[in-house]
Amino acid sequence: MQYLFKQEEIQLFEIIAESLSGIDDKNTKKINNNEEEVARMLDLARNHAILPMLYPSLHTQLKDQSLEFLEAATREVAMEFYQILFGAHKIVSILESSGIPVVLLKGASVARFYPVPEYRRSADIDILLVNPDQTEEAAKALSSAGYRPHKEIFVNHSQDWATPDNHILELHTLAVEPFPEEWINDYTNSIYRYLIL
Repeated sequence: MQYLFKQEEIQLFEIIAESLSGIDDKNTKKINNNEEEVARMLDLARNHAILPMLYPSLHTQLKDQSLEFLEAATREVAMEFYQILFGAHKIVSILESSGIPVVLLKGASVARFYPVPEYRRSADIDILLVNPDQTEEAAKALSSAGYRPHKEIFVNHSQDWATPDNHILELHTLAVEPFPEEWINDYTNSIYRYLIL
């Protein structure tokens, strides 16, 4: 029988399924000791930004360089998570203290759905302005707090800002990018207005 997936991919799927379920399934196939296959699986997980999610299942099975690699990557993602979390908290505080209501999108706001919240990797901070008409006010509040535009030109629905601690803030005026079909835009706007209000 020919499989569509390589052995390291199948093994990664099994370990991620165990990690996401939060249940240590004694029947789950554990990794074999083929160093090359383990290295390929770890590289695959790193490329998909899910490496830390392997830690609960694998930290007792890996040895030497593979274990060091997994531990270092897990620590790095956990540290990034807290930097982004506290950065997002600061931005929300700055804007809300200026009378600008916002919603935190993605990142830390969805981390609670992960078995270990710190394993939710984020590259930037996404903030949605509840009232898109407050874009200029938000820009003034951010500038006063030391944030700087990251790009010269902003797209219609978001602005990129550089934070003082070198993260990127995406300040959105729409929850999702506009679709060519206007009825979809109306529908998504109605959903987000309902959730925000």
